[in-house]
Amino acid sequence: MNIPINTVGLFRSGEYPGWYVKVLDEDDGGFLVLLAKHKDFTGGPDEGYDYWFLSSELEAYFSSVEVEWLPREKHQPPSPSAKA
Repeated sequence: MNIPINTVGLFRSGEYPGWYVKVLDEDDGGFLVLLAKHKDFTGGPDEGYDYWFLSSELEAYFSSVEVEWLPREKHQPPSPSAKA
């Protein structure tokens, strides 16, 4: 299973349908999974959660839900004519 790292996804099924998810590699054998009601991961204490998984647990978790992985947004540098 290919789980994109540092990419925003939208849960289509599971416990949090309509919520956003992002997986971060913790570089210690584990992964931090961020969940939020808002795509920019802002909001109050009841609008977001995080979980930590080992690699094997991460695959098991994502095999039980459907996620639509969103295209990465490209951050463009300001145009040369833009004034600060």
